[in-house]
Amino acid sequence: MRLRPTAVAFLGALALVLPTAGPSLAGGHDDLGRLQYIIDNDDRAQIRPADNDTCYELTGTSRGRPATAVHNGTDSRAVLYANFGCGGRVERELQPGDTVYDVSVRSVTFVPLRSHGDDCRDEFRGGGCGDSRWDDDDFRSAFRRIG
Repeated sequence: MRLRPTAVAFLGALALVLPTAGPSLAGGHDDLGRLQYIIDNDDRAQIRPADNDTCYELTGTSRGRPATAVHNGTDSRAVLYANFGCGGRVERELQPGDTVYDVSVRSVTFVPLRSHGDDCRDEFRGGGCGDSRWDDDDFRSAFRRIG
């Protein structure tokens, strides 16, 4: 007899929690944007980092299949590494909106833009980060440049 009221209470609590949990699972308020990349001049991939100062492996890459083109569509500076685990020397640093070709990278960490001078939108540096969206035309263009 007590099972029914317990089940009803559980389902009621679940109904209250699910609508608020859904948006946070889909991207959350800490979502920085997305980093898009091409693996071994062939496959497109992306990651959506949740926060800065965390190492992210570039999904789908391996020692023999690194990311060869990268677009930083985040609000942070992307620091690219040739090795997994964000170890070794820095391969490149990309400001928000920047794209790089002819690299060989496997991991990335994101660094917040610390000051007005670091922000690529700084009007005194000739500013503008460009378009931070990388659509299918951009990928096709990247493939033409690489191959």
